[in-house]
Amino acid sequence: MYGIHRAINQKKFTSESHKSIVSFIYIANLIKNAHSAQFKKHKLTPQQYNILRILKGSHPIPLTVGILKERMLDKMSDASRLVDRLEKLKLAKRNLNIEDRRAVDVSITDEGLAILSVIDLEADAFKSVLDVLSAEEIESLNGILDKLIDLHLPPLKHNG
Repeated sequence: MYGIHRAINQKKFTSESHKSIVSFIYIANLIKNAHSAQFKKHKLTPQQYNILRILKGSHPIPLTVGILKERMLDKMSDASRLVDRLEKLKLAKRNLNIEDRRAVDVSITDEGLAILSVIDLEADAFKSVLDVLSAEEIESLNGILDKLIDLHLPPLKHNG
């Protein structure tokens, strides 16, 4: 036995598709557990880390909570509550939106940028999951994953 068969001690699957899904779940959990352990050292959850990465990507331009929610990997997360916790940790801050007083702008603080720098230095551990693959295999895997992701996204709106 090898691969997922050995990992979960299961000899048969109902189909190759079923085997693929179980393999995806297994690998996703390996990565998620490694990430969670890493973030826990910094008193962060994976969702809080995701918010900080999004804010860093737009820095110095602040984003609304609605935009954060759109960009998050975990669409079931409560972005507003996550921002509350990041604000208490002094990793993010809220400001009233000048153009729309109903909206609140969120930006990353210097402390937030600093903690991301530390985590980025430690991030090589996450990448090691894919070290066994060649550059071509990773590119092929990304193409397959993009195809699967695109199946679950709403169609693009065209301005015409």
